[in-house]
Amino acid sequence: MFSATAFHWVDPAVGCANAARVLRRPGILPLLSHVFMADERARPAREALARIYGADWRIRTADALIEQALELSGNISDVWAWLENPAIGLPEAAWLSGEARFHAVPEQSDLTAGELLDLRRTTSTICTSIRQNANASSAKS
Repeated sequence: MFSATAFHWVDPAVGCANAARVLRRPGILPLLSHVFMADERARPAREALARIYGADWRIRTADALIEQALELSGNISDVWAWLENPAIGLPEAAWLSGEARFHAVPEQSDLTAGELLDLRRTTSTICTSIRQNANASSAKS
């Protein structure tokens, strides 16, 4: 079983239950994710984007992100919630994985404004914004 940047879309209870049903010892569930981190140089831009999107983003440094993920490694769901979205945490999922292994590959990219907007358009943030705007427009009609 393998999930590359998609496991956070699945209802946590369903995803964990299905993983537990399918995996056999010593099965592994690799979860990959692209997580934005911000150094002091990038923090103002990330904060500005959060304001533009009206998003409650956790803007974290690489060190803080990795340190907390390692502290949470007793429950893969807690690690996933820390990396992706607190709402997807499932405390009872600790039995699923035992000790989670966490590996980070920080990569810094200097993007132009256009490149950053192109990247953001491929993320759930833009999909959510479009859906919210469509729902707001429908409600007004």
